[in-house]
Amino acid sequence: MLSPLLHLDGFFIERLNYQALPTFNREQPPRETLSVDYSINKGRENSYMLRLTIELGKGVEDNARCQLHLSIIGFFTIEEEIDERTRVNMLFLNAPSILYGIARQVVAETTGNGPWGKVFLPTVNFVELAKTKMGKAAGQKDRPNLAYSVRDQRQKNKTGTK
Repeated sequence: MLSPLLHLDGFFIERLNYQALPTFNREQPPRETLSVDYSINKGRENSYMLRLTIELGKGVEDNARCQLHLSIIGFFTIEEEIDERTRVNMLFLNAPSILYGIARQVVAETTGNGPWGKVFLPTVNFVELAKTKMGKAAGQKDRPNLAYSVRDQRQKNKTGTK
């Protein structure tokens, strides 16, 4: 049996704010902007802390069901014997994907207790977000905190730009 290269050692919800919006019109399709961001901090040896932040319904919305802010902190360990490229891929792709799966459940459970029903977060292209983060980090000493907008990515997909 293969042992995992990346271990989720634990996580906790750092912040969860939810507000159902009374202006939501059930007769219209919901339209909410989703922003996903993450930052990584190295701990001791092969340990890392990842903060995943999700904002839903932030800004001017046509028909948002809610406004939500969620920050999850995850603690990860990576096996020592892996090469640097695999380590970077594990940190920038796999680790945030693992926390995002947890976040999707938290958002569905939280919003499911509201007046407008469960909100299921869409999947996120962490490959594109990682490319942006790694490209910026290569030119800066500090890693940036760049937001990923699902709406922006969908627009790029429609227009064919990358």
